Amino acid sequence: MRRTILALATIAAFAVAAPPARAQHAVGEGADAHAVDAEGPLRGPVGIEAIEDDVAAHVEAGEHGGGMPQLNAATFPSQILWLILSFVLLYWLMKNRGLPRVARILETRQARIDGSLERATKLRGDAEAAYARHEKLVAEARARAAGDVQAMRERTGADLAKRQHDLDAKLNARIEEAEARVAASRAEAMQGVDAVAAEVASAMLERLVGASPPESDVKAAVERAKGEAA
Repeated sequence: MRRTILALATIAAFAVAAPPARAQHAVGEGADAHAVDAEGPLRGPVGIEAIEDDVAAHVEAGEHGGGMPQLNAATFPSQILWLILSFVLLYWLMKNRGLPRVARILETRQARIDGSLERATKLRGDAEAAYARHEKLVAEARARAAGDVQAMRERTGADLAKRQHDLDAKLNARIEEAEARVAASRAEAMQGVDAVAAEVASAMLERLVGASPPESDVKAAVERAKGEAA
């Protein structure tokens, strides 16, 4: 590649050096004419005609050599050659310097993007795993709480049932004691009532009949009346 560039540069140097040589030759001829005119006498019609011819030659040379150098047909080969050399040099610079640097920048950026995506994917996986662990812990906590509540309910129910049973037993015992006391009081009261009834019945018969009936008959009559009332 370097040999090709050097060869093209040499050819371009020769091509560029050719037009200036021709220009120098033309300038030399003009200088010789000026020298001849300068050496000749500037008197008479011959000197004036020489000056006019010199001015016309300069004007014609200016007309042919004036304008933009890029549009001069004499420099087209050198311009094309320099264009080719510039393109080759630009291609070489882009291929060996510019494009590799751009490729490295793009590779670095792509690697950074890939690393960011990989980290994002890893963080997403970690977040999903943490969320799954959180859901598992919440489910386990709910299950334990439900089990504790159920066990507490069972213990509370058993305790309440035991207390209710003990209370019922105490109430039944107290009721039985009260009923026994009431029965004893009633029996005692009934005994007193029987005696009073027998005395009242004996007194009433004695007042009505005028004689006191036997005590056994009065008690028997009170017992019969009590049995009929029951």
